[in-house]
Amino acid sequence: MSDRPLNSNRLRRWWLKIKRHPLLVGLLVYALLSAFYQTGAPLIAQAWMEEEGACLRDICLAFHYPRTVPLEPEGEAGRPITVWVWDADPLRRNVGRAVRVVFYTEGDGLIFTDEEGNEIPHFIEATIGPTEPEAPRSTLYVRRQPDVSAKHTVYLHVMVYTPSWPAGLTLPKRASVQTETIWRALLRRLFDFFLGTEVFTFAAAAIGVVKLLIEERERRRKEEENLRERIRALSTLPPSEVGRAYLEIWRSVKRNEPLQFSLRLKWQEIRSRYPHQPWLFQVRREIANQIGQVLKEETPPRDFDSVRKLVKEVEEANLGVDTESVEAINKFLDLLEKPKGDKPAGEDTLRICLSGFRALGLESLQSILEVASRFRCDTALRTEWYERGGAAGRYLLHRLAECVKSVESALQEWEKGTPPPPRETTGLCLLWPQAPPALSEGHTFAIKELLALAKEDRDANWFTSFGPVKAEEDPRLPTARFPREKEKRKQTDLFWARHPLWEEIKVARSALFVAPPKSGRTAFIWMGRYERRFWGLSPALSLYLPLDGPPDKEVLLHSLRNALGESLLCALAEDPFWLLDAPSDYQARLCSFLINWAGDPVELFHRMAIRGLREGDPDVRLLRELLLQYSSSSKDLLGEPEVLSLLEMARETLGEAARYRLRDPTFSTFLWVDVKGEKGPGWVRLLQGWERLRQTAHLKIFTPQDCPFEPRFYLEWREKDIRNLLEHRWEKVKLDESAWETIRKILMQVSTPPEGWEDIEWNTMKGHLEDSWEGLREWLVQRAERSPSRLILEGNRLLETYGRALK
Repeated sequence: MSDRPLNSNRLRRWWLKIKRHPLLVGLLVYALLSAFYQTGAPLIAQAWMEEEGACLRDICLAFHYPRTVPLEPEGEAGRPITVWVWDADPLRRNVGRAVRVVFYTEGDGLIFTDEEGNEIPHFIEATIGPTEPEAPRSTLYVRRQPDVSAKHTVYLHVMVYTPSWPAGLTLPKRASVQTETIWRALLRRLFDFFLGTEVFTFAAAAIGVVKLLIEERERRRKEEENLRERIRALSTLPPSEVGRAYLEIWRSVKRNEPLQFSLRLKWQEIRSRYPHQPWLFQVRREIANQIGQVLKEETPPRDFDSVRKLVKEVEEANLGVDTESVEAINKFLDLLEKPKGDKPAGEDTLRICLSGFRALGLESLQSILEVASRFRCDTALRTEWYERGGAAGRYLLHRLAECVKSVESALQEWEKGTPPPPRETTGLCLLWPQAPPALSEGHTFAIKELLALAKEDRDANWFTSFGPVKAEEDPRLPTARFPREKEKRKQTDLFWARHPLWEEIKVARSALFVAPPKSGRTAFIWMGRYERRFWGLSPALSLYLPLDGPPDKEVLLHSLRNALGESLLCALAEDPFWLLDAPSDYQARLCSFLINWAGDPVELFHRMAIRGLREGDPDVRLLRELLLQYSSSSKDLLGEPEVLSLLEMARETLGEAARYRLRDPTFSTFLWVDVKGEKGPGWVRLLQGWERLRQTAHLKIFTPQDCPFEPRFYLEWREKDIRNLLEHRWEKVKLDESAWETIRKILMQVSTPPEGWEDIEWNTMKGHLEDSWEGLREWLVQRAERSPSRLILEGNRLLETYGRALK
């Protein structure tokens, strides 16, 4: 049986009941229509609203406006235009300031009113908020002029005036609105009169609230998704910009634990990828700039609360600013806030200024000098900045001297005296390692026994008279000009500086040295570079050029570029002041060269760390900040003119920094050319043909082959020279005649040749030992065959045999 007849009967019965109560039905229909009208009117008005916005420099603006402007009588407000403004800069320099937003139209037909319907000028004052959701909303109202009879389109433009942009800036978009016609206005008012009853106001409001809650929930969901996307995108940002973006996101997710966790994970990933933290440069610069802005305020007292808030945020956000730097910045802010008559003592003030400068970076220079220039404490300046302040202190002192004449004259006197020592470097700027290679077991045992006989408590590796054969492996060759107070061992100088050619090698004049294998070529080159380095006994710019293979101009250029980079790094490792204090144009060229030479800042900082320029040093932090300013420079390959120009710039810059330590009339450039293999004549001809290079630098060429070059010298050793070298080494390690007499007696007791000795060789050596220990010296001199390398080899073998015999 079908259900259709039954359903039809039910509908018929319902229709009959409705026909009996037409008034009730009318009221019900009226109530329904009124409810729909009241609840729908706000939604319809909302649907006919548009939103426009744009960012102007560091300010973003948005406004909500109606697509259709109603025709209202005088005294009515019309429809609202809502405006909100926020700061696009993540470090929030403009928050709380007021801007003026002006609306103007193309064509007539619109009137701007307040909430009560009174006509007002067409502008509104808005306060800048920190973010878009937190920006305060400002509202004015717009209605159609009554005398406009036809429907037409009016284009609405917006202009923004701020204290920093007095001329104003116009949004790049225009808003299109239409005026309401008289008939449409009449129809709207009829509906408002008949259906706009207050019976269903509460219901309409409830529906509106529900709708707003749903919209707010959707807005928060979209905002959270946007934040997640921004967190994911942090990895794609340039290193210099990632800190700003991270700080802005960090402020937005303070109350959202899941997003905080995601942000922390992403930040750990980024920090592990960039251990040198390049964003810190921008953060410190922003803090310094805010301090400078407050100091420009002429009306005391100066308020540094905004700066303190930023410093606290940077610390809490884990941006990498250490606790010591935060403390230094806060102490400097305390100093700035105190009245002029309530300053601490001069020494304390200078210490606070120096610590603040190291924490804030180069951008804070003017703020530091504003405080320091009030004092005339020459003694305190010398102690705190010149002697103890390192590169940063001397840099501040030189800048202060440019402002204060008394400081300038005092500084000139100080620099003529004993200069502050250089930084402690790693392995003498990589010319030598920090410790010699370990000796053999027998050799070590022999030296320990000899030291015990002499009642000396020393390290056997440092106090053997022989040791490494290669000069570059023996850090005992150079003399320490500035002994370290914490050094437990005494520096032992094993280099014999009385060779007939040594003075010619280190003099400021080009020359060629024919040096066969095992003639001490490396020792002379290394000692020449050591003495002629930036902080050497005779300061100069020294470049080491190892040349091998077929002669080629491009290979020579590449070696020259690499040698310049290595030499500049060694000079920075001993004293970064010369680059900090360089003229701005020279500074830019040299910094760009160093970054391009290394490939990128990360690799350059890695090479600096190998040489002892590590992040923990406050002077190194300033140096890194300076270099990062030029990290975006071009990476063009330097040709011949550019390389020679850089050489001259480096020589002038280093020479100015070393002017009071010079012994020679000028600060020169030395090229220590080490020609390897059999292509010496070809390389020499190439160097001779490069006229500008020979005019720029003194060429010290070492080659195994005789080549036509004037002046030319032959690196040879006489037996007298070998004997003097041996006696010099014995004297330096404090092993006297009694020690060598002990060696002689022990070896005389060995009847059979030890391992590694031929019978004839052993018996010949013992024959020299029969009379006295001097025979041992003569045997070593003969075995050396006029070669310092062979002398060290034979001496090592002799001590090894002695040590095994003791056991």
